[in-house]
Amino acid sequence: MMDRCADTSAKNFLDHDVVGDSGIFIPLTDLGAVIHGTEVTVRSPRLWHTAQWRVAYSNQIGQGIGPITGGLLEFAPAGNFLLDHDQRNTVSSVVSLNLPGHVWLTPAYQFGSGFLNGNGPSHLPPHSTFDISAGKQVGEDWTVSASATNVGNARYLLDTSNTFGGTHYINPRVVYVEVRYRFRF
Repeated sequence: MMDRCADTSAKNFLDHDVVGDSGIFIPLTDLGAVIHGTEVTVRSPRLWHTAQWRVAYSNQIGQGIGPITGGLLEFAPAGNFLLDHDQRNTVSSVVSLNLPGHVWLTPAYQFGSGFLNGNGPSHLPPHSTFDISAGKQVGEDWTVSASATNVGNARYLLDTSNTFGGTHYINPRVVYVEVRYRFRF
């Protein structure tokens, strides 16, 4: 088990601002930022040379200190404000399975308590997703794998950004396949 508690104080904190509705971001700096967080991770021993479980919990608060000291903006907050990616609690859990026949399977679960809603101080509703990956080594040089993210095809508002970045929804289910060949040099 690993437990970390960290406080970060930064001057000229690097952030970003979106150019209109373009999806193009330009850098900017806030006068400062204070981020306080605690993270706890637990990893099981490898069970029967087959399975291992990992879980991580994080609690943090991200606060910017204005005004903006650099970048191109029409509006800049002054004083203290919550950073747009302020999300208080997150949990991730992953099980790694090494199965017979050079096959592996990795299901993963993620939970988030919700990012800042607009300028805050309220936050968006909690959300969770489930992902899964599977693969097989074929011979010494070939690997074939498939992965699916957001298996349940959950649809929820992820971010409404108080000043920077705009509105984002979670990506829909994505499935992809990979064939990999390892060259020998």
